Amino acid sequence: MERVEKRVILSEKNGEIRVAVYEDGELVELFFEDLEESSITGNIYLGRVESYVDSLEAYFVNIGTGRNAFLRRRDTFEEKILKRGDKVLVQVKKDPMGRKGPQVTTYVNLTGRHVVFLPYKHFVGVSKKIADPSQRKRLYRLGKRLLKAGENGFGVIFRTVSEDADDAMISEEFSELKELWEKIYKKFRRSRKPQLIYEEPDILTFIFREKIDQNVKEIVYDSPSIGERLRNVLHKTSLKPKLNIVDGDAFERFNVYRDMDRLLKQVVELDSGGNIVIDQTEAMLVVDVNTAGHVSKESLEETAHKTNLEAAKEIARQLRLRNIGGIVMIDFVHTDVEEHRSEIIEELTRLTRRDKGSVKIFGFTNLGLLEMTRKRSRRSLSASLTTRCPVCRGSGRIVSPRAVFMKLVRELGNLAADAKTKTIEVNVHQNLSGYLTPQRAKELSKKLKKTLKVSYTWKDPESYEVKLIN
Repeated sequence: MERVEKRVILSEKNGEIRVAVYEDGELVELFFEDLEESSITGNIYLGRVESYVDSLEAYFVNIGTGRNAFLRRRDTFEEKILKRGDKVLVQVKKDPMGRKGPQVTTYVNLTGRHVVFLPYKHFVGVSKKIADPSQRKRLYRLGKRLLKAGENGFGVIFRTVSEDADDAMISEEFSELKELWEKIYKKFRRSRKPQLIYEEPDILTFIFREKIDQNVKEIVYDSPSIGERLRNVLHKTSLKPKLNIVDGDAFERFNVYRDMDRLLKQVVELDSGGNIVIDQTEAMLVVDVNTAGHVSKESLEETAHKTNLEAAKEIARQLRLRNIGGIVMIDFVHTDVEEHRSEIIEELTRLTRRDKGSVKIFGFTNLGLLEMTRKRSRRSLSASLTTRCPVCRGSGRIVSPRAVFMKLVRELGNLAADAKTKTIEVNVHQNLSGYLTPQRAKELSKKLKKTLKVSYTWKDPESYEVKLIN
């Protein structure tokens, strides 16, 4: 397994949890979760079948959230034929996006740090990333013992981190997940109306489970409550990263906001002088690679090849960082050399191994475009930091109220350092009324030790006006 040095930065500010993951000094992943509006991926619901659409080979299921969920027939247990009104237990695979409701499956699973518990599959699996034959053999044997001790029909998949855990630790987690499943199923059986049966733990639990591993050398945080939860989690593992609590905003302290600002740009510059242009459409993500200012004494083919390899590295990073899912088409700088095309595919394959989003690379099409897909479950960064443009009716995107609010709070924090200023007047677009509420304005005023006056008449949804009154 490839070793990298990771730093995780956790921040809790203004009713939001923010997480940044750096690998070898480079930002590779970002996560945001509003404490009042979290992801529903992983949640388990009692649903009622509303209808079946032949052309889609899918059911629409009422899960009690106000928007019907989308259940593909192939995602139903043994492709069972369901009727209108049938009661089903479903788990959310993908959050609702735009006009689309959540995507669900009847193949429920419960994910722990070391294992995935499978209620409906009698199966023992070991992560492909565990290469050591002796470790694979150990885990297969443990899996058979765990399943033999329980009821028939259960299954287990050993995750990558189980390689560094002892049998007792893994067995304890398996038992906890099995007990949790029994509670979930019992509640499902005695309930009738569409409703939430089990809520996936919050983003911090997700980060502790999915992102904290033996490669993490340091965890930085700015909230004592996060630190307490961290210590409780780490106590149950053999991991010993350095814990570093900072005053103020951890994202500000470690320049995460500066790195974030670059993510909202459509054009990403390459060190060589070339660039990549990222265009998200309704159907797919399109990436265009350009040599641009890449001037070299080498042949055009060599210049193109070096630009393409550099672009492949940046594209792999951007897909993961922006958490983009679906079809991806990449228009690399044209090359007729088959060996160069093969190197591009090999480089992309190597670079996407660190990505926990399932990536499949299909190769070059007849038109010379590289075709690949990436699976994601949680909300994309674009969905968190941008929103549909109201002028072009959704074909473009503008900075989201959340991102504007985050920027405003940072700016107010810097301006408040001026001792002469007694009052700060802020005029924002009405879109920010859900973030800059009277209660939050009151909390900010107390924190800044300034009188804060807020109005909502600013015309531009991507900016705001700030006035300092002495």
